[in-house]
Amino acid sequence: MVSDENDDLGQPFDPFAAEEKQMEEEAKQKEEDDSRRARESARTDEEREVAAQKKSDDDAAKTAAAEARNIPPADLSQLKSADLSASKQISGGEQLELEFNGAKPSRIAIAFGWDAPEITGENDEFDMDASAFLLGGGNKVTADSDFVFYNNMTTGGGSIRHHGDRIGDAGNEPFDTGGDVEIIVCHLESVPFSAERIMFSATIHEAYEREQDFTFVKDLYVRVLDLDENRELLRYNLPTEELKQQDAYIVAELERGTNAWVFHAKAETKVGGLYVVAKDFSVYVAPT
Repeated sequence: MVSDENDDLGQPFDPFAAEEKQMEEEAKQKEEDDSRRARESARTDEEREVAAQKKSDDDAAKTAAAEARNIPPADLSQLKSADLSASKQISGGEQLELEFNGAKPSRIAIAFGWDAPEITGENDEFDMDASAFLLGGGNKVTADSDFVFYNNMTTGGGSIRHHGDRIGDAGNEPFDTGGDVEIIVCHLESVPFSAERIMFSATIHEAYEREQDFTFVKDLYVRVLDLDENRELLRYNLPTEELKQQDAYIVAELERGTNAWVFHAKAETKVGGLYVVAKDFSVYVAPT
């Protein structure tokens, strides 16, 4: 039945058509509301899952850090007699998964060695330093304290520990490891889960002021040792002969792999010493 009334446009008004149209609009609105509520519910579930995972990771990291704080300094005297029979020689750009016959080391030493003059030029002391950076997302430190060097000897709750700044070469105390000059020990099972990699550098202290560079250095190497088995896993010899005016060396990276930590042999040099390297990894360094 069509009403005698007209709508706003002067057309005959059909109440049944109007009711049907209203029902269609209500059904469409309900469908949109149901879809919106479903999206919100899915998003909420996902957010809850992400939050729960983050809390789990944070709790695990706190536990690992708490345990790591009780880690004592390693006894490095054993390194002089380390088993070298299975050590692999690698070159720049190569990588090696840290394992031996399927077993993964829990404690390793990153040992740096070099030969260098004690004095250069106008009786200027020659001092080279090994450092480590605990890196998270974006290849950046999550805090300035994740930078291990001669003024900050530990990070990661003690899971990364520097064992002393030694001036000159391996002939100096405080320890004799048969050639290693500076050593950084990593307790891999206790490294915070937020850390994706550990970067290692060698830099010359006050190189610009003393007019020094890597051409003063001979036989620069990095070796990795399994401290539990006193076994050398790999050795990486780094060239220095052509590095005139270069005073900073990114020498290696440890990356948290799917099955084990992976050692990457790097060979990236810079000008500007430890200051430039630290800035590149987002460590705040006061202007000099």
